[in-house]
Amino acid sequence: MLYIASGFISVATFLSLFVVGRLYRALRLQHPAVYAELGSPTVFRKRGRKENPDPYDTLLLRFVYAKRHQALDDVRVRRLGDFLYWFWPFCVVVLVLLFMLSVASMVFRYAT
Repeated sequence: MLYIASGFISVATFLSLFVVGRLYRALRLQHPAVYAELGSPTVFRKRGRKENPDPYDTLLLRFVYAKRHQALDDVRVRRLGDFLYWFWPFCVVVLVLLFMLSVASMVFRYAT
């Protein structure tokens, strides 16, 4: 069960980073003002977060979950934003279910 969860995490992370990259590219090419507002994409957090918090860390989440991508007249940006809007909660639900199944299987295995 843990192999399935780790495989799902790997695939979900790759797909999420791929779609986020495509979204940033579409914003950079067709909507430079929105791209400048979101800041350059970074995969890893910067050091010194407690002393100097970076306000750009959650701007993409706010952009997607406030549905600001719907206001743009670009089908590609809308499609990518909608995908991320539904994909991230789906991943959380699947991971919680896999965790619950793995705990249940361990309980039943050691109970018998």
